Order: sequence, then C-alpha cells, then structure tokens
Amino acid sequence: MAAMSAAFHWPDFLPAFRSAAQAAGFQEVLLGETEAGPLRVWERFSAGPRVNLSAGIHGDEPAGRAVVAELRRRPGGLPADTALWLVPDLNPDGAAAGTRVSASGIDVNRDHLLLRTPEAQAQAQLAREFNPVVVVDSHE
Repeated sequence: MAAMSAAFHWPDFLPAFRSAAQAAGFQEVLLGETEAGPLRVWERFSAGPRVNLSAGIHGDEPAGRAVVAELRRRPGGLPADTALWLVPDLNPDGAAAGTRVSASGIDVNRDHLLLRTPEAQAQAQLAREFNPVVVVDSHE
C-alpha cells in the first residue's frame, strides 16, 4: 500500500478525474456535503443495465480510486450501452486526512444501517434513486 499511496496524489486526483469524465460524456452530480467538501458522482445514462462503480470508502485506500479512474480511461472498459454512476471518492474527508474513517471518526463502510454519516446517506440515496443491477465497491 505504501507504493500506491506514494504514487497517488490526492489534491490532483479529483480535478483530473472531473476533466476526463466530462470529456468522456459523464455529467457531474452533487450527492451531498462533507466537512472536506462535496461528495460527487459522475453519471452517464443509457437504456442498458445500471452499474455503480464506487471507491474511496476508506480514505487511506487509494487503489480503489485508481481502479475507477482507470476503467473510465480505457476504451471499451465501460461499455457504451451501460448506464453508469462513477463515485471515485466515497470518503473525501478520510482521503484529505489520509485516514480510514470520516471526519466524524466513523468507518463509513460500517455505517450502512444507521446512516450517521453524510457519506453513507449519499450511498443510500444513490442506491434508491439509481437502483443499479450491479454495484462494485473497490477496496484495497
């Protein structure tokens, strides 16, 4: 993990991701707010199956973010006939601090039932509104 953390530069990640996602036809949608800033999803609509690719639920796990970014970059990596919601960072507070938990000290990955964090609330909203047939949540 140390090699990935050293190769991953958090301050540059989201602006680069935004630029590439928009160039690929994705629209940015605000899901919620955290102490570190907005929680965003990039969506691309299609009549095909709905897929959610998410990463970054633990702020100290950059490899999942890199997977989502790489899939978006690769031609054919994300089929055109698939409706996609890409969430490259489910825990911007944790990423900014380099910690596993959110700013409130809660592991967002363990907050699916109580929904105490804005991050878990955003995930629940995404599931309700988008109703994906496949969810991939990348971890290290």
